Amino acid sequence: MIQSSLKRLFIGGLCCLFSSSVAIAETIIIENINLIDPSKAGSPVEVSLLIKDGELALVSQDPIQAKKGTEVYDAAGGYILARLKVGHPATIIILDDDPRENFELLLDTKEHASFAMNQGEVVRSRLSTRSSAAATPTDPELSSSEEALTDESSPDETKPGWFAYTPPPFALPIAYDDHQPFNHFETNWTKGAFVLAAVLDSTQISPDEDTKSAVGPFDESGGGEVRGVRFGVVGALKLDEPWIYTFFAATNSFDSEFLGSDTDQLTMFDYRLDIPMPAQTTLSVGKQKEPISMERLMSLAFQPQQERSSASDAFLPSRNVGISWSGNAFEQQSSWAIGVFNNWFDDNTDFEQSATQGVGRVTWVPWKSADESNLVHLGLGLRYSDAKEGVRYFTEPEVNTLPIYADTGLIDANYSVSTTLEASWRKGPLWLGAEYTRSDVDSTASGGLAFDGYHVTASYILTGEMRDYRYKSGTFGPIPIARPGDLGGLGVFEPSLRYSHLDLNDGPIQGGKTDIWSAAMNWWPRKDLNMSVNYRYIQLEKNGFEGNTHALVSRITFLIE
Repeated sequence: MIQSSLKRLFIGGLCCLFSSSVAIAETIIIENINLIDPSKAGSPVEVSLLIKDGELALVSQDPIQAKKGTEVYDAAGGYILARLKVGHPATIIILDDDPRENFELLLDTKEHASFAMNQGEVVRSRLSTRSSAAATPTDPELSSSEEALTDESSPDETKPGWFAYTPPPFALPIAYDDHQPFNHFETNWTKGAFVLAAVLDSTQISPDEDTKSAVGPFDESGGGEVRGVRFGVVGALKLDEPWIYTFFAATNSFDSEFLGSDTDQLTMFDYRLDIPMPAQTTLSVGKQKEPISMERLMSLAFQPQQERSSASDAFLPSRNVGISWSGNAFEQQSSWAIGVFNNWFDDNTDFEQSATQGVGRVTWVPWKSADESNLVHLGLGLRYSDAKEGVRYFTEPEVNTLPIYADTGLIDANYSVSTTLEASWRKGPLWLGAEYTRSDVDSTASGGLAFDGYHVTASYILTGEMRDYRYKSGTFGPIPIARPGDLGGLGVFEPSLRYSHLDLNDGPIQGGKTDIWSAAMNWWPRKDLNMSVNYRYIQLEKNGFEGNTHALVSRITFLIE
């Protein structure tokens, strides 16, 4: 009830008690403000405000860096009442105490208001101020990993040079309400969320004659397709230690245009139960990703490139049915996982006739900076298969609509062993990553065979955000968006470059070689929408031909999480 009273009295008190304006700089920052969340009765949130030309530009819990000429106000823990609409003239009052505890503050705002703005004009200011003494390159709208404010009064607060990283201030959602997201649910025994991902592609390709001769005829018309639609539910059973369940189905229209005929087929993509075990370990049962390769384990939607590298797709399956056990060691600096898999259930075959795999992965962070913005990741994975159904490695050249370029064909084998090596360096918004995969096959006809491939990838987040490192799984997470479009920002821009190599030739097996150079640009205007463009130059050596293909893929991804 007191919350609604605050809202009713706010504008009236502001207009009646303050009539004259106070001259201020064009850009001001107000720090150390307590923001009351009207939907919660708990502690307020400490925030900073950025106001440009009288309009609210940013509300953030992070420090906001100042440029030359910016006036910085210290609210000294005052409480704000405001119409916080980014991109609109600021209308605010800052009180010297919490009006929820002392309602009479609103009856004497001349005494208790330390700062006030009405429609972008300052009508009272009793806050202490300082002006930034020197120009700094940092702007919350265009932040960079190397930009940092160095205050002359505290020169050691940030380190200059290559090892410095100052993240951009993250915009705080200020449209508070009492409603949980529409796709979330909660009952007495479970809670969770319905999840949806829809991916639309438009592709233009240009292969030369040697490529056509090596691969065979394929459709060059390009156009649009539904790359995939995946939907499902993720939730937790409300036990003393929650059990996490995951269920996803997927439809794919690989050959249909946006307005074409419906050729979708439904696939049970994930069905997994994660059970907490002693020593903070987890037992995962069901259809899931095998614990091998960071590139394979990370969600494709959040990677720098639209498709995984050719080596990852050729040697490692998307999902498998089995059981895995995972955990951490050395104070979370290392992750480990092992599992046993057999896809008999999904393939509708007898268990004894279906191949069984043993898979394991270990990761390690050998070095990281004190603030963890600079770290090195290393990983090793092994995959053994008894190859009861034979072995076949094949893949498209990192463009979903292209035909298979490299293919060993089915190889009768006694067993196969795949090894993966991972190395990544992340420094703020910069991420350099590489993976090498080798598969050794004990062929019944040709003896020992070896195939391999690798990729080297670089990405840089132009807006200054940094991918989180997930110590539990030894992977990197999605890009956090400091200022999404619905909070007055432009979102996130991430260019990326990649080179990948795949060699499926050894002895009598001549599956082909590919070398692929890729350039990408990702734009996340908000966390549920991604637009990206990928260009690929593909070189193929196969059947005595040496061809090349140019491909351009535009993609829109919609997410509900």
